[in-house]
Amino acid sequence: MRYRCIVLMLSFLIFSACSKEEKGWTQAQMQLKADSILKAEMPRLKQRAKEDLHNRLPIELKPKVDSILNISYNIPPPPKLEEAGTENDSTGKDSSGIGNEEKKRSKHPK
Repeated sequence: MRYRCIVLMLSFLIFSACSKEEKGWTQAQMQLKADSILKAEMPRLKQRAKEDLHNRLPIELKPKVDSILNISYNIPPPPKLEEAGTENDSTGKDSSGIGNEEKKRSKHPK
C-alpha cells in the first residue's frame, strides 16, 4: 500500500510539472542572446576565415589562372583589315583572293 501511494504521488508530481506551459523568449531577448554569442565568437570566426582563405587561395587560384592563360594562348590574333577603297593589291587580286584573269574566265565560259 505504501508503495502504491508513493508511486501515485510521484506520477502526480511528474504529470503536473509537465503540464505547465513554459514562457517563450521575446524577440528582444532572442536578439540580445544572439548578439552576445556573436560578440564572443567573432574574433575566433575571423581568425578561422583568414586561415581558410590562406589555405584555399593557392588551391583554387592556380587552376583558374592556368585556364585563363591557356585560353589566351589559344586565341588566334585578329585578322588584319585592308584599308577601305583598295580593292586590288599589287598581285592583281581583290579582297576575295581571285585574280582579274580568273574573274574574266568565270564570267565567259568557253
